[in-house]
Order: sequence, then structure tokens, then C-alpha cells
Amino acid sequence: MVESGERRKKIGEITSTTNRDPAPSVSGSKIIDGYEVTPHSRPYMVQLLITAGGKRGGCGAFLITQNVLLTAAHCQGERITAILGSHNLNNNEASRQEIAVSRMIPHELYDSQTNQNDIMLLQLERKVMITPEVQTIKFSTDCADIWPGMTCSVAGWGCTFTGGPVSNVLREVDVTIQKICRSEQCYKMRRGQYSVQWALESRGFVWETRETRLSLGTN
Repeated sequence: MVESGERRKKIGEITSTTNRDPAPSVSGSKIIDGYEVTPHSRPYMVQLLITAGGKRGGCGAFLITQNVLLTAAHCQGERITAILGSHNLNNNEASRQEIAVSRMIPHELYDSQTNQNDIMLLQLERKVMITPEVQTIKFSTDCADIWPGMTCSVAGWGCTFTGGPVSNVLREVDVTIQKICRSEQCYKMRRGQYSVQWALESRGFVWETRETRLSLGTN
């Protein structure tokens, strides 16, 4: 997930929310001044179709194990379907997989008023089929080298400009880290003392590590 470059490091893709007639609990995000990615070059990216309050919305997510996604906690709904292996959401690509979400696990300290701790795990009702177009994301073993000024790549199917339409194709844009959290908890997270592995295991999931990729056993 960490990619070196000349005075530049790409540290990962952040989920992006679309605003297709969003449900009340689903807010919108944007990929402004970005560009269309090479199709299926981000095989861990997932689009979520969310039904809440009789309305439909969308969010971005990424695949961290064969049946668990990571997304934002504000992307909760009564029913969520994950779309994997798709570049253009309007096309019924042969690589596309659609799987229902069976369990939502928002951060226990998520605050919907301030959006603090806006992070959530989603368990799929079955494992995805790993293909060239559908793969789990690779995690850095140590995020301690993140600093202000570092460039991150943000990917999603969000709005291409404020008040504009959402994109049907996956896009990304480079953004710059402005500030690093200095609290003890953030320091421990950056040092790997808190991890996705810890978050999953603390909720009863089975965890396996294989060549820096993550795999979740059935539970």
C-alpha cells in the first residue's frame, strides 16, 4: 500500500461517498480535479449501494479480507449491497460481483454529530471470489513514517465538482496530509499497536496473515 516516489509517497486510498439521492444518514464526498484510474488498477475498491429511510445512497469502501470491508460509519443503512470488480458502475462487467452486507460494525465511539471516529467494518454474507479484478488491499506494516506534506491518493465514485454529478467510473485525486494526530492513541495506532487485526479479533473474527495480505476465516 506504500508506494515510494521522488519526494512522494502514495499511502493508500480513502473511501469516497457518492450522493446519488443519498439517504439521510449518508453524506456526500467528492473527487475534485482528479482523473479516471486505469480500469481495475484498484481491485480492492468497492461501491456500496445503501437503502435507508426508503431512499438509496452510495458510499465507497475497500476490501480488507475476503468477507470484510472497511468504510465510514456514516454509511449505515437498513440494507447494503457491495459491488466489487466494477470500474464503470453503469456497465454490467463480467468481473462484477454483488454481495449483500450481513453485519455492520461501526466504531463504538462514532459520533454522528461531529463525525468523530467515522469508521466501520462491514461483514459480507459470503466470501468474495478473488480474481484479478477483486483483491484485498495490502496494508503497510508500519505507518510511523507518515508526515505532513506527504501525498495521498483518494479514490472513489464521488462528485467531480461541488454540486456536480457523481462519476460512473472510478476516479482518484492526490491530496496532501495537513496535520498528524499527536495524541497517545494516535501514536499507538501509527506504531501498529492498534490495527485492523486487533479491531477484527476483538469482535470475534478469525484472523490469518499470508504474505502481508489479510484473510478472514468463517465465523
